[in-house]
Amino acid sequence: MRTFIAVLFEPDVAKQIMDAVGRLESAALRGHFTARENLHLTLAFLGETARPDLVEQAMREEAGGSFTLVLGGWGRFPGRGGDVVWMGVQANEALTGLQARICGRLRAAGFMLENRPYTPHITLGRRVVLPHAYDPDMLEVPALSQQVDTICLMESTRLEGRLRYLPQAAVKLTGQG
Repeated sequence: MRTFIAVLFEPDVAKQIMDAVGRLESAALRGHFTARENLHLTLAFLGETARPDLVEQAMREEAGGSFTLVLGGWGRFPGRGGDVVWMGVQANEALTGLQARICGRLRAAGFMLENRPYTPHITLGRRVVLPHAYDPDMLEVPALSQQVDTICLMESTRLEGRLRYLPQAAVKLTGQG
């Protein structure tokens, strides 16, 4: 099973993120845009995982306290055939600490994870091509905040030909971080 660990969004925050996705889609010449049910903030991408029980155990052991996440701004990761366009996440020691602890525990258990620095973001679209004359303010949204009190082990799969991210396990974060 192809998996990753993620933070999911409350309905009101997801709606505002999807408003930005809609503006991006309207402005883009082409691209693949994130569906509402797939919105998430990745903590760790695991790829094919034969032992999801070990992942869930690491999540539980390293969960720590809840924290507030603040989203805002946007950017692009350039790519051939189009860019990944994303919404940013305000610097957050609780988030990066949680991510580092979980990844450390998973590496110690033998999981092979990416070695690049963690860049928290919410993908709005992939392979996006914007016209040369577009208004960069089109994606600006007021800062969004959400209390993060749960992290999820997600499965990436195809259902009826569509990419879907399905929660397989949820771990509560306890207390204030």
